[in-house]
Amino acid sequence: MRFIEAEDNIIGDLKCHEEKDNIRLTFKWPADIGQVYIFRTSGDDFDLAAARASEARLFTLQEYKAKSGFIDRKTPGVNMYRVYPFTREDGEDIAVAQTDGKNAVACMAGQVAVRIKITEKRPLLGNEKTNTVSLFSEQFINAGELCYVKKAGGYPSDVNDGTVYFFDGPLEPGVTFSRKIKTGRSEYIRVFAKDEGKAWMYKFMNE
Repeated sequence: MRFIEAEDNIIGDLKCHEEKDNIRLTFKWPADIGQVYIFRTSGDDFDLAAARASEARLFTLQEYKAKSGFIDRKTPGVNMYRVYPFTREDGEDIAVAQTDGKNAVACMAGQVAVRIKITEKRPLLGNEKTNTVSLFSEQFINAGELCYVKKAGGYPSDVNDGTVYFFDGPLEPGVTFSRKIKTGRSEYIRVFAKDEGKAWMYKFMNE
């Protein structure tokens, strides 16, 4: 997507409001702009230059006034919204970017359901066992958001009750993430949210 940078007459005061089944965005609408691009992503990574216009919602000032904001159906988890003024030069659609970050806001809504299955394989001989951890989520989860904790003698009760390890990648929506983890025969593991302050976002379902 082609874009130009601007430092004035840009998006400001962008806020996210949770309303029953919807998310409402309100923001300062730039003067002399009739439409904006609105992108929604579930991860932090976003490159406007690599984005496609088809991935955005083209939203008009008339719609904004009629609905008192931009309304989107609520999706559990954290969604990042980015708003860019829309302009046209020589028949080409262009997004107006800004560098102060005030055109982006993170919205947290509901709980992300994560299915967890952990199986153990114990050899007849030896002091190790193999744990197969399978995770499944309908929503994207960034690498580092979830972790597993290993504890000797029993299952860990929380993220601080043992040694913390991270998985080596994000959870892609609708794709089972599986890893084989070797531990001692008397060591046990459980999956947790790394940040206890964000634990409420996830609904862990053990299979």
